[in-house]
Amino acid sequence: MYETINLYSKSCCDYAQHNIRPLKPDEYFESIAPPTEVFAMVELDFWSPLSELFASSNRYVIVLTNYLTKCVIVKAVPRNTAQITAESIVETALMF
Repeated sequence: MYETINLYSKSCCDYAQHNIRPLKPDEYFESIAPPTEVFAMVELDFWSPLSELFASSNRYVIVLTNYLTKCVIVKAVPRNTAQITAESIVETALMF
């Protein structure tokens, strides 16, 4: 598929003459207003299941990143369910 798209874009005269890369209009890119308070905006990710060596213990890792301070909080959990995630967020909020 990459080759097909590449050949199609090279067939365009402007691209062939000036090597112009197609860009999205600016209206599609919306910037996020920076947070003004700690933990006003956070990012939550799960690491994939860890190897089978950890099958009987915590196999997933929750990573919570604060946008303002760039503070990263990591917690190992046995399952990636909504209940465990909610409990982890509440525990994190109570720490601060």
